[in-house]
Amino acid sequence: MFCGVYFRADDKIPNCKMINGIRGNITNTLNFDDFQSILAEYWQLHIESVEELLIDATRYESDIRYSTGAKLLWERCEWFKVISDYIYDEYRIHRPGNKY
Repeated sequence: MFCGVYFRADDKIPNCKMINGIRGNITNTLNFDDFQSILAEYWQLHIESVEELLIDATRYESDIRYSTGAKLLWERCEWFKVISDYIYDEYRIHRPGNKY
């Protein structure tokens, strides 16, 4: 269910920009200081240590990553494989044997 609309598992949201619009509307209208105070007051009895901050990592962007030399090299190898396969197919060149 999204915004009161039920979707099947294989359905897609028809307007992807709608989600960004809703987020923008919430950001522009919600007073986060008041919201935080309300949440803190409600959950205060359930929090053992108010000095700690625990964050659910699933709420962060999954695209963020830290590139290492090995990752960059592997990505270039994959890119080269795609390009070379295209060239071999386009010009009907026999592919050399490899264990890639």
